[in-house]
Amino acid sequence: MDIHNSLFEMIGKYIRKERKRQKLTIEQLAELAGIDHTHLGNIERGGVNPTIATIFNIAAGLNLNPLDILTEANNKLYPFFQEKVKKRTIKKR
Repeated sequence: MDIHNSLFEMIGKYIRKERKRQKLTIEQLAELAGIDHTHLGNIERGGVNPTIATIFNIAAGLNLNPLDILTEANNKLYPFFQEKVKKRTIKKR
């Protein structure tokens, strides 16, 4: 599993779910967040790595705490992160 791409996908899915729950079009949320609607579409599809500033802007547009977006992704991917950390080793000299 590619953790990074999965992380971007989880963030995008959560944003899309919240946007639809609030009955906003992609263009409306993009305007509220101050970003281009094509960029928002790429984020929702998990095709790009959104900056922290962009996540904060989107969260503001959705009237959410930015940590809600990151927490949702973390909760779903945490077991995979734990496994990756377990595999890390430091070579002794």
